Amino acid sequence: MLHNELWKDIFLCDDVNTSFNAFMSTTVHYFKRAFPPKIIYVKYQNENKWITQGLKSQVKESDFFNSLKRITNISRELLDYIKRYQITYNRLIKEANKRENDNLF
Repeated sequence: MLHNELWKDIFLCDDVNTSFNAFMSTTVHYFKRAFPPKIIYVKYQNENKWITQGLKSQVKESDFFNSLKRITNISRELLDYIKRYQITYNRLIKEANKRENDNLF
């Protein structure tokens, strides 16, 4: 590309600044043609780093227990266990979130 360019206007110019500006504009023009800008999409990254694998597995278990609660003929002991599990689960989520927020400040 640059070898086809006629550089006469740069060499025949009397002013150094004008010659330099002409050289730079020509060089930048060919640079932009050779390396056009590309659009790059960045995937959204989960910023909730406080959600651990353990919490993710507990989400699945909690969903399972919630589906069990919809069944009408489950025992009272199972209902009490689900209630205790959900209290513990909510406490763990609050503590993990608080720990992450404390790390930010």
